[in-house]
Amino acid sequence: MNDDAENEQLSTTPAEIKKSHSRNVYFVLAAFLACCIFVLVMAFVWRSHLITNAIIVRGEQILTEKQVIELANVPVHAGLYDIDLTTIEQNVHRSAFVKNVIVKRDAPSALRIMIEERKPIAVLTSSKGSLYFVDDEGIILPHITTNVAFDLPVITGADSTEALVAGQRTTDGDILAALDALSAARAVGTDVFHLISEIRVRRGRDMVLYSSDAGVPIIFGQGNAVKKMAELDAFWKQVVIQEGPQNIRYIDLRFDDQIVISSVPQKLS
Repeated sequence: MNDDAENEQLSTTPAEIKKSHSRNVYFVLAAFLACCIFVLVMAFVWRSHLITNAIIVRGEQILTEKQVIELANVPVHAGLYDIDLTTIEQNVHRSAFVKNVIVKRDAPSALRIMIEERKPIAVLTSSKGSLYFVDDEGIILPHITTNVAFDLPVITGADSTEALVAGQRTTDGDILAALDALSAARAVGTDVFHLISEIRVRRGRDMVLYSSDAGVPIIFGQGNAVKKMAELDAFWKQVVIQEGPQNIRYIDLRFDDQIVISSVPQKLS
């Protein structure tokens, strides 16, 4: 009996063994492909039944969550995977306050909108008396009511013939020079930034800053903004505060390595 089994095993040729092995491999591959197809079909069916029931907004400070959702304009109870994310991003980008936006699906039922807002660095008054916010890149922003409390300097005296359009960058050289000065002040420190209450631009002439304390005029000149702001910060803390800003007629920063100060004449007793 054992001899018969051994003879039968020996009678199996290598070609027959290889053919049997191939059939087993094909069977395993076919089963694997069938499982993959089944999983894909079930995933498609699952995705097709997902409905957007929530919109999550992150990064909003100036804009409200409600405003961002209104900008997104997502159809009510839309299929989560039927929504075109690029369209939603373009909708949210319609606000001049939105610098960057990313929209992602958050299965099983939420859409996540993450925004980066433009932060105003000043309030700009136009020649017609209109008010705008403006960021450090010169992007004009509408002057809106917001829950954020801004403590911003005002840029006055701009007499540009260009139309100021929300969402577009100003090309007015005077305004851009004022923004450069404010960016330099912010880089030096919050003290000197909040020292400035107003910047008056004067059509190519030297701009004048006004202090928030006593309204001291500060003739700023052109160029070297960071160096001048650092010098002003130190001079104000070391000299002006000691003498009293009310006794200062003006400060002149236009000269290299020196600050010129004019004091109010003292009344004779």
